[in-house]
Amino acid sequence: MWLKADGSRFHEWEKQYGPIVGLKFGPQNVVVLNSYKAVKELFDKRGAIYSSRPDSYVGNELLCPNAAHILLVPYGQEWRALRKAVQALLSVTAVDALLPVQEVEASQSLFEIMENPTKAFTSIRRYSTAVILASVFGQRGVSYESPKVQALYHAQEQFTEILAPGATPPVDAFPFLRYIPSLLTPYKSRAARIRHEQRTLYSSLLDETKTRMHKPDKIPCFMDKLLGSQEKSGLNADQLMYTGGILAIMTETLRWRPVAPGGIPHMLIQDDIYNGYFLPKGTIVFANTWSIHQDTSEYEMPDEFIPERFLTNKFGSRGAKDDSTDNDQRRVTYTFGAGRRMINMAKITWAFTISADLSLPPPDTDVKSGYSDGFVLGPKSFSASFAVRSPQHREVIEKEFQQAKTFFRKYED
Repeated sequence: MWLKADGSRFHEWEKQYGPIVGLKFGPQNVVVLNSYKAVKELFDKRGAIYSSRPDSYVGNELLCPNAAHILLVPYGQEWRALRKAVQALLSVTAVDALLPVQEVEASQSLFEIMENPTKAFTSIRRYSTAVILASVFGQRGVSYESPKVQALYHAQEQFTEILAPGATPPVDAFPFLRYIPSLLTPYKSRAARIRHEQRTLYSSLLDETKTRMHKPDKIPCFMDKLLGSQEKSGLNADQLMYTGGILAIMTETLRWRPVAPGGIPHMLIQDDIYNGYFLPKGTIVFANTWSIHQDTSEYEMPDEFIPERFLTNKFGSRGAKDDSTDNDQRRVTYTFGAGRRMINMAKITWAFTISADLSLPPPDTDVKSGYSDGFVLGPKSFSASFAVRSPQHREVIEKEFQQAKTFFRKYED
């Protein structure tokens, strides 16, 4: 029985069997963790033995061979090299240097929404990708319709869809399935198309970054640093390409509809015991974010969107004290993806009164029908009403966008 990426099947089993669920996928042992306490103990405190990734025929052989993608690489020499390179780029100093990029891209988003509120959804999507293009490759995503922005979204959507649990036959649990001819296995040709699309895109972005490196007024970016230290880092060409791949409201959004609800699979690299359960080496372990965030013992009405829960409690839970030793190493949410969106969200909240678009049906908030497929979850397009809060707000938005244009000129050839 294969699993939907929204984590709902895990959640159903959690209600029936408890916070730790053991499964057998053929010969493969699988454990699903449905409580934050188990995740804190195993993934955080014992992370040294739970941080590897399971073997993925589709991911590591068809899509990203040569240990190219850090999300898929098992623990070992290649993983350490990738992690070292990424950590150097994500230091506090390096990330702080990206604040000007986030500020000016957020200024453009505000101006776009103010001028055309009906395109707010695509404007926000443009912002996320534009920050990636600028910070990683030193290039611009001028509009949502620009080829680079569209190409990045399409490549990433295809990538996450084919890697979602159940999207392909269970070739890792039953390795003999790998040898069925391609004529009878459409997923192989699909994976080949996705690999070609990704490699073509990332290679072209990298080539443009290399060209810009030799200009006297080059723009600092992550790939610029990686290229300059490639010999020292030991990353191969594929690894180099793929490496380029208001607080309460934001936190509640990430709790209510987490980005990767079913969790990313980890693999245990040695035998372990937890709460009387023996977990053998090689076990695949999921942290089911959906169940953790829907835990009725932790959250009042967890299926409801209630940002106020985080105003009185750091963890938004029923009685957890912020300074309790029980909360050591506890995360506020068990999702990811909030960082670069914070500035944009804060600016949008400051600039606009946001309300439902009464001329249209309400957005579909059902995770099964209103959100994208794939192991990364995102809402389908929907409309809302954005009204500038005052003439003074409009004046500030226009002024900041004009100032941002000066910054954007650095990206022009």
